[in-house]
Amino acid sequence: MRRIQGIILAGSLLYNTLFSQIAPGQWREILPYYEFTKIVPAGHLLYCPARYGIMVYDCLEESYSRLSKINGLSETDIADIAYYPAGNCLLVGYLSSNIDIIRNKEIINMPDIKNKSSLTGKSIYGIRVIGSLAYVCCSFGIVVIDLEKLEIKDTYYPGDGLSTLAVYDICLYNDNLYSATRQGIYRAAASNPNLGNYANWTRDNSLPYPDSSYSRIVAYHGKLYALRQGTTKTLYVNNGNGWMVSSLTGAAGITNIDVTNGWLMLAGQQGVYLYGTDDNLQYSDEENGLYYGTLDNKGNFWVSNFGGIKTIKNNQTEKLIYVGGPWSAESFAIASRNGTTWIAHGGCLKFNFLPMYLSGGISVSSPDGWMLINKAYYPALEKAFDFIDMAIHPSNPAKAYGASLYGEGLYEFDEYGKKITIYTAENTRQAIQTNDYQNGLPRYRIGGLSFDQQNNLWFTLQFSPTPLVVMKSNGTFKSFTFNGMLNNYQERGAVLATSSGTKWIVLGKGKGLFVFDDNHTIDNESDDSYRLISVKVSEVENPTPYNDIRSIAEDHDGYIWLGTANGPVVYYNPYEILSKDISAARIKVPKYDGKYGALILLENETINDIAVDGGNRKWFATANSGAFLVSPDGKKQLFNFREENSPVFSNNILSVAVDNKTGEVFLGTSQGTAVYRGNATEGENTFGKIYVFPNPVRENYEGEIIITGLVENTNVKITDIAGNLVYETTSNGGQASWNGKTFSGQRVYTGVYLVFCTSADGSQTYVTKLLFIH
Repeated sequence: MRRIQGIILAGSLLYNTLFSQIAPGQWREILPYYEFTKIVPAGHLLYCPARYGIMVYDCLEESYSRLSKINGLSETDIADIAYYPAGNCLLVGYLSSNIDIIRNKEIINMPDIKNKSSLTGKSIYGIRVIGSLAYVCCSFGIVVIDLEKLEIKDTYYPGDGLSTLAVYDICLYNDNLYSATRQGIYRAAASNPNLGNYANWTRDNSLPYPDSSYSRIVAYHGKLYALRQGTTKTLYVNNGNGWMVSSLTGAAGITNIDVTNGWLMLAGQQGVYLYGTDDNLQYSDEENGLYYGTLDNKGNFWVSNFGGIKTIKNNQTEKLIYVGGPWSAESFAIASRNGTTWIAHGGCLKFNFLPMYLSGGISVSSPDGWMLINKAYYPALEKAFDFIDMAIHPSNPAKAYGASLYGEGLYEFDEYGKKITIYTAENTRQAIQTNDYQNGLPRYRIGGLSFDQQNNLWFTLQFSPTPLVVMKSNGTFKSFTFNGMLNNYQERGAVLATSSGTKWIVLGKGKGLFVFDDNHTIDNESDDSYRLISVKVSEVENPTPYNDIRSIAEDHDGYIWLGTANGPVVYYNPYEILSKDISAARIKVPKYDGKYGALILLENETINDIAVDGGNRKWFATANSGAFLVSPDGKKQLFNFREENSPVFSNNILSVAVDNKTGEVFLGTSQGTAVYRGNATEGENTFGKIYVFPNPVRENYEGEIIITGLVENTNVKITDIAGNLVYETTSNGGQASWNGKTFSGQRVYTGVYLVFCTSADGSQTYVTKLLFIH
């Protein structure tokens, strides 16, 4: 049983806290908070679960907070939640069959069901609290948890004994437990001490369709309600005189029924309805797309929809609470610059670029919140699938370009996506071409994007006679055919426009690289040079594993790093790639166990993505082992963030990006993006807007103190007001950090401290002040 102390269940959080700065070493989330399927009242709080997290609304403070894996939940993929009033605890059940119990700002994990090896295909479908017991409805039966002792009390198996039945819901009615299963409604005496024996459960054959699947069963003021699954769901009611089809308003087109805060709740295609005793309709909101409704402790009527929750008064929306987030948790590619983050919600198999036909589009963090750019809001993206790469315009973070692996051309998103332009053969003078047609219409497959230092955008085209195209900074296009050299290499992926002017193209299906140099004359092809490259690695005879390249990046020294299916390799002399048969090198990490020899950095790991931070350190996104941060030369591992030791949502990290301004590191997975505040930013050219964060440093602050806005490799000295040196360091790129302690490890005293900043060559200096409160 795992316990996490000190979570925050409510607080005054404004919408812009989604993008607010966090302290170095801390985490935040980027998750889609949509489709709130339930509202659970708990005193003055409302718990609203979405798939990846829970919004907690405080009716007194009129503010919300969020619960996710970032601040203590064990997982994503929430199946259901339930509240136990007597113990003031919230139960969170996951599709994986894991369970969290939140009590007194403490999260207690109960992985018993998940860890039970004798059960296969385990899932949680619902949780009901009856008295002091929680009944967890699972794919194999019902698990009963004693909420006072916080332990599993029993397991029930309704059914015929021939096989286990999935149980979707349970209730107590006339001293009997009724369970809704995939093969009917089963009942048993609640007082029976042996409900683990299937023989003590009896199917209710008085229902019109006794062996059908029933998703909900609730008891309310002497009546029993059962919701039958099917193409058209049917609500049945039994008042003690047998079952009949319910005639309640809202029963037609119903999708959910529940008892909430003393009310019978119906939700469906017609809206949300709350009934009191004697079928007395008290509250309703007749609007399509509603999921749930309840009353808070002040008597306010709340309903949930796709975007959030709202209060209804006099048939009008009185208050709307919207959390938002990106459209999808799928974060296949991320780009972030100057605090603006773009996320591509596509996907493909990186080995052969087989599309997955995901239509989630793009999400971008704008000053107005998350902008959702997909076919649900923009008809122009109706035929755009699998955005797999993003490139932010170097001088305008509100403008970006998206690579769709199965779309209608090159997509340009301006003004945070409010303006969309699609470039095809027709408006590029045939520079963008394709050999792929569907029903007579062209389909363009773009494999990667990269801006060069002159703000020209380079991109690859698959299944096209023009493998590489450039959109020049003046808006005109030029394509390159390379005399057909790439005709047998149709799976063209990422392209990297390097600082020296060469373009490196990743070839799919393990076919290595293609390198091209236009000699800084884009329009003059007579001086071009290019060649196919089979990646040779020093001391390795077989190059095959290293030709399966999944990612590519250039570091601050101009070295080219390749992420392969067998770990990272690096070219230290990339300027010779077109003139010589050079080899890449694996990174040998010295052993620190007193023995001779070295280990190969991340050998046998598949490197999905690579990012270089402001301190020239490398972030590796791996397919199986989480994210790694290594020193500039790769010989020292600084961090390895995994599901087991950090808030990352999966050990399969699909993408990694570092924001040049904030130093935040974005770790994208199929379950969402975890954001880690690193301590390195891109160095400035001159000392300008230097600031210290936090300032003042309060007595209860225990994190890192950041000095940012520095030039690269700044020497930073911190002294007290009398000039005594207490700390000295060198910046990581444009940022330095201090833990608030002296060289001897003691926290400094209250007072004003001076921060002296000197550039590496001594030509620039800057002094700022810091107030420290012990």
